Amino acid sequence: MIKCVTLDVWNTIARIDTIYSSLARRVANLKGEPVENVMSTILEVYAEAKEKRRRAVFNEPRVVEESCRLMAKRLGISVSKLKDLLVEVFMAIDTREVLFDDALAAIRGLRSLGVKLGIIGNTLFWPSALTRLILARAGISALVDEALFSDEVGVCKPDRRIFLEALSRLGVSASESIHVGDGLVEDVGGALSAGMYAGLIDRSSRDKIVVKEARLVIVHDLTQLLSVIKELA
Repeated sequence: MIKCVTLDVWNTIARIDTIYSSLARRVANLKGEPVENVMSTILEVYAEAKEKRRRAVFNEPRVVEESCRLMAKRLGISVSKLKDLLVEVFMAIDTREVLFDDALAAIRGLRSLGVKLGIIGNTLFWPSALTRLILARAGISALVDEALFSDEVGVCKPDRRIFLEALSRLGVSASESIHVGDGLVEDVGGALSAGMYAGLIDRSSRDKIVVKEARLVIVHDLTQLLSVIKELA
């Protein structure tokens, strides 16, 4: 029986490309460069920084600082200016543009089932305080029992320790919990290594797959988790 659901944030609950698009427009305006060129650079650095974090080239608790330094260098701006622009982005962004359409409905539906709800997120170019701002303004913070981020606990997904710390705070066991995210390594691999069920959100798919014996679920819409919880009972 599933008693707890934890969720990733970026590209699971919220669109990270919306953040990067807003940042690209600001940098392009600052430097007088085409937005599409700036966006291309941002996406290249995003992929590189994620890989460096995965290979532990960037280690907590300095992932945000190291990633910011890399991004600022590639964009040709100072680290302090990049941080200022990111704060501007998060303060100005409309949460309706950031959240996926199914996010709030799914979280409210899961809450109505009586399961514990948590957030487990990695940080990269900005501190978790900015992500928490988005979650609070969107009404998600009030619906979850715990939110844990890598820059706060000193380890990042897929390290099983961040999952186990979240479960400890939520007061549930791994065997009765499922973590859902868009990352095969960070989310699925990390959750399975912690002894949880693992859910992959793949919005390009049209299928829902539940393999109970493998503790694996694939959904294309977060609201499908409501039926998944019942199937795993």
